Amino acid sequence: MPASRPVLLVAAAWASASLLAALASESVVLRAVLCAPLALYWAGFALLSAIQPRIARGVEWHALAVAVSVATLIAGGFALNAAGALGPAGWSAWTAGATLLGAAIASLRGQASGAPFGSLPSPRPVSWITWAGCCVALALLLGAIGIAVHDARTWRDFAFTEFWLVPDRSPGSGLVTIGIRNAEARSMRYDLEIAADGVIVSGWQSVRLDPGESFVRQLPVAARFARLEGRLFASEQPGLIYRKVWLDRRGGIR
Repeated sequence: MPASRPVLLVAAAWASASLLAALASESVVLRAVLCAPLALYWAGFALLSAIQPRIARGVEWHALAVAVSVATLIAGGFALNAAGALGPAGWSAWTAGATLLGAAIASLRGQASGAPFGSLPSPRPVSWITWAGCCVALALLLGAIGIAVHDARTWRDFAFTEFWLVPDRSPGSGLVTIGIRNAEARSMRYDLEIAADGVIVSGWQSVRLDPGESFVRQLPVAARFARLEGRLFASEQPGLIYRKVWLDRRGGIR
């Protein structure tokens, strides 16, 4: 099923636009809109046009184009990993290169054979089951692209809050150091309470920390206690213990 020259030009133009977007734009949405069709259809379409198999017609051709595109991505993963180029630019260069190469070969083969571009065989009748399957596959594809775009836009590194309670080892000191460090990638407000043997002896309310900031205090604590416990609450969920640390003198501080 040879592709017509205008369609091959569309494939080549799409590949060029996708590569340019990957190299020059930081927009995740623009990259997804341009690169997803290139990676999942146009690359396989161009390569099939270059090979010109005689076994596929109509809808079968387009389904095979998707399969060849996926196979091209798998091969590209191995090649890019070996080259250390597993990134947006590397993937775009791979898929755009495959598309442009396939389109160029298909155009040269068409000119060499004298075959008239656009002389397509009549497609076979397609049953409603085939159309339904194609619609379901397209819906799944669009859903996967939507999830990927959403995750890419909302992705953040692993976030956490550090919370510690450390005794001063100096003889007779009776001091402990309580500390919080915000690594949540957003501003946080904390409530903090210190309990000795179940009785609250100290605390702080609405401690605001920006990402990377720390709150450290030293507390004079009587030497005689069985258990000293620090409880940290996130102000947005005041009834839920967010972090908990403790010192236990039974059998020595642990």
